[in-house]
Amino acid sequence: MADPAATPSGAGPPRPRSGPAPFAPQAQPSSDSPSTRLLLFILLAFSFALRALAFLRPIPSLDGVTIPDDTYYTLHLARSMAHGLGPFYGLGHTNGFQPLIGFLLVPAFWLFGDGDLLGPVRAAMVISALADTAALWMLAQILLRQSRDARVVAVVMIMWAVSPYTIANGINGLETSLAVFLLLAAVSTFPRTEAPDAGPRTFFLFGVLGGLALFARIDTGLMLAVSALLSARRLVSRGMPVVVRAAAATAAGVVLVNMPWWLYSYRYTGRIYPVSGRAVRHISQAAVHHHPTLKNFYIPEIREGVRVLLVNHWPTLILLGVLVVLIAWRSGRQGLRQLARDIWRQRLLVVFSAALFCAYTMYIFTEWFFTRYFYPINATLLLCTGLALHRWLEATAPDDRRRRRRLLPVAALYMVASIARKDFRDIYLSNDSVHLASMNIGLWARQHYPAGTIVGCPQSGGLGYFADNLTVVNLDGVVNQDAYLAMKEHRLFDYIRESKIQHLLIWSNTIDLIREESAEIPPGDLTLEMELTGFRTYRKPWRVYRVTSR
Repeated sequence: MADPAATPSGAGPPRPRSGPAPFAPQAQPSSDSPSTRLLLFILLAFSFALRALAFLRPIPSLDGVTIPDDTYYTLHLARSMAHGLGPFYGLGHTNGFQPLIGFLLVPAFWLFGDGDLLGPVRAAMVISALADTAALWMLAQILLRQSRDARVVAVVMIMWAVSPYTIANGINGLETSLAVFLLLAAVSTFPRTEAPDAGPRTFFLFGVLGGLALFARIDTGLMLAVSALLSARRLVSRGMPVVVRAAAATAAGVVLVNMPWWLYSYRYTGRIYPVSGRAVRHISQAAVHHHPTLKNFYIPEIREGVRVLLVNHWPTLILLGVLVVLIAWRSGRQGLRQLARDIWRQRLLVVFSAALFCAYTMYIFTEWFFTRYFYPINATLLLCTGLALHRWLEATAPDDRRRRRRLLPVAALYMVASIARKDFRDIYLSNDSVHLASMNIGLWARQHYPAGTIVGCPQSGGLGYFADNLTVVNLDGVVNQDAYLAMKEHRLFDYIRESKIQHLLIWSNTIDLIREESAEIPPGDLTLEMELTGFRTYRKPWRVYRVTSR
């Protein structure tokens, strides 16, 4: 893509459009100097240390705080693959998981063996933390390459390191941080379409990295679509042969990386597209009886998406807003135009983030997962904040000493705002596993029912992983194509009986999902046995129902 050149006030004549970064740093350390490399290394180590302090805590203390129930779906399937069963869950195979992290976790079960249920959980958190550190390194490289200002990059790295939102997602044992790392790696190689070196080899490398991001998390496929959209006009201007070569090279890279997984998925399930996305979209609309309108569904979804962004990013958003005001006050419209051009240089990441928000609030839904699914937007906001910081310093602090005096309070205030948050304290101090942990129901069921008992559950991650002596049938369709199809046909209770499920373990109000997705539940066929009083998950109760066979 072409990179618009923004020329700082007083920095000389405009640069050519194909030239290097538009900033003109003055007294900052060189972006490739030993001191810069040492500074970045220290901050990477600091960030990883904060995550290590968390993931070394007892697993029960983190379950329900940084470890979501979905982590146990992936661990369950990795264990099945480690045992040579393929991606087996309950009564059949599934592709309802993000594959790269699942395959990476397989060796953990070979290492720890069947007797250790917690060792693989910690291994998943370590992988997440390492990927989070790699993602921070990649973000720093992108910002350093554009701003050439190591101190601004250092402040942004501190913001990433201390944010409780970033820490929690960086040790959740899922694909979240791995996907962001690969996303940023792909974005960093996105070809400038008018550059002489933007040939098939460059596009192939971009396709490989974009394909790895897709392999890590399927919604990063939006980035590939956005890249095609942003490239189209300039590629077409160079002629159709160029378009064909660029498209073919990119597609070849994507296919090369993903074809083994697509074949693997098709072999076991007969499908390539994962069932989880279709299932969560379906159950999202169950509360409105699958008749969504603007008033009862779409507007509330968008409002919830905005709320999640504000709750998780308010320190960054406040800082970014203040910087925009300061730039406007000091440099006027010219300064804002320069900032806009700086941000537009990262348009692939910016447009992808907007598309991600729109996709989840307007089509995929699942508002209960917005906090995690919106995580890539965090990198975009921090990058934009770093660019705004640099523009502000360019306008107000031309010498090195003034820059330090301005940046130190910014970093200090952001750290105070992050550390003072309750979610930061929860990561390091919470011990309320009795009311939060997903493992509670699995450990209870493991001891309560004889081996081989068939139980059903709509929210079955922790249950399926820890109650490994039982047959746990997922009933919300996330890892069960048959349950998803039964919901679509409005015959979920019929499927429950066909599966010979003897007991339903129901979390919170998910019994409503079973009733909504069933044409009829005859009186007496579903009986409440008990409400479990010794523990909860995410502070909500579990209930046990008996299924009567006919």
